[in-house]
Amino acid sequence: MSGTLVFIGCYIPGTDAPNLYTYRLDRKKGELEPLSISCDVRNPAWLDLHPNDSFLYSVCDVDAPAGEPTGAIATFRIGRDNGRLELLGQSRTGDAKPCHVSVHPSGSCLLSANYSGGNVCMMPIQGDGTAGPPSQAIQYSGSSVNADRQERPHAHSGLFSPDGSFAYVQDLGTDCVRQYRVDAERARLASLDPDAVDIAPGSGPRHLVFHPTGPWVYVINELFNTITCLERSDETGQLRTFQTVPTLPPGFTETSYCADIRVTPDGRFLYGSNRGHDSLVICRVDEETGRLRVLGHQATGGNWPRGFNVDPSGRFAIVANERGDNVLVFAIDSETGALEHTGCTLALPKPVCVQTLG
Repeated sequence: MSGTLVFIGCYIPGTDAPNLYTYRLDRKKGELEPLSISCDVRNPAWLDLHPNDSFLYSVCDVDAPAGEPTGAIATFRIGRDNGRLELLGQSRTGDAKPCHVSVHPSGSCLLSANYSGGNVCMMPIQGDGTAGPPSQAIQYSGSSVNADRQERPHAHSGLFSPDGSFAYVQDLGTDCVRQYRVDAERARLASLDPDAVDIAPGSGPRHLVFHPTGPWVYVINELFNTITCLERSDETGQLRTFQTVPTLPPGFTETSYCADIRVTPDGRFLYGSNRGHDSLVICRVDEETGRLRVLGHQATGGNWPRGFNVDPSGRFAIVANERGDNVLVFAIDSETGALEHTGCTLALPKPVCVQTLG
């Protein structure tokens, strides 16, 4: 199938309504053509792809006996000819409401972050592509300065390094990025020494993105509306902070919380979403130092932009406005990083996550 496949997950608690949509992105016009709709899982709030591009993984909720956790990882086979998703299975994570899933570059295992329980689990990927039962669970402890949001750990996301040797978990509840060495064959993590890098107290680290060519890592902080820049050692995996920039314009004092963060495939521009200000911050990445320079902000055309993504060509940003019940496509200016609405707007219920393929 020509063009880019776009998968959009919607978070609609208390209903079995359709919530996982597949589109094809027209890379000339910046339009989304509908391909398929699924209601096979509940609350697919985060999506990731197998490196062979044949399987899509989703966090979700499943039925469970009273008192048992309902969180799970669902596996779909992707129909490349028509974009249809075939549900292959759902494996419980051992906790409630997982909020993030990341597949190892080898395709042999995945990492699930469980926000409510403040823990992560490793799960092997079986021969048929499905996620197996957890091979390891790591429970966190501690708290931070925001009594309402940081009363205990909240693992918000976990990602493997591009080479698969290390993994990093963003703990919103304790203001740190936890650092691990990865044993992909056994689907296990081992803590580095030190086992975490601290982010400013009260920041609330949420998501992370790797620069595609440089040794830099960028963490978006939900509570402080900032982006922390870190340098990563290829040899030891250790992170070192070197800059923090705001995601909101000067003088903005209303309530807003950061959410997602992405970098263009060429590494020149970085974007972060602001829920409340309802914008994407646009940053230029210095190709020599990795430092960020805030260029401006683009209104997302809806309320509460929770998830977004940059398509593999680097030409378009696709933004999901959760409370606005819509998804917009923006063209990316390759010279300036500026965003311009292509005219494509989809009406979707509570869209929260965008994943692209091809």
